[in-house]
Amino acid sequence: MGHYEERGATHVPSPGPGVNLAGAGYSIHPLTTVSIVQKTFLVLAMVLAAAAPALAQGRTAPAGNAQLVLKGKEIWDKKRCAACHGISQVHSGPDLAGVSQRRSREWLYRWMKESQRMIEDDSTAQALFQEYNRLPMPSQKMSKGDVDALLVFIDAEERRANRRR
Repeated sequence: MGHYEERGATHVPSPGPGVNLAGAGYSIHPLTTVSIVQKTFLVLAMVLAAAAPALAQGRTAPAGNAQLVLKGKEIWDKKRCAACHGISQVHSGPDLAGVSQRRSREWLYRWMKESQRMIEDDSTAQALFQEYNRLPMPSQKMSKGDVDALLVFIDAEERRANRRR
């Protein structure tokens, strides 16, 4: 354990041959070490990259975007949204790509909670009902937070689909 490695201007005690302390910020080779500052910077860069489309459109991106995408994916799967909807593709229901730009958040919150009631008094809901063969969307029991997570997931999937093109 008396060995020392030079890393920049700092001398760090080396644990000796065959000892791997990579999880503690050490490694056998100094070029493979990722400091906590570098990890923090990488995470921040990923969050900002994910938020860039929302920021460019003057919207604020939800905090914890990566967690919201995962939560939204869970909701998408649990609610079986893909049975009727696609993202950047049409199924028996509307394509959801760009839905958060086409509709206000308040409209979407209401639509998820009471879509069938909206068909009675909302012209956009009536037009969608007519366009998609009078097939009503079942009302969903979802909180605003769940709707937000689902919309973040849809936006992320749309961006992913656009990058593949």
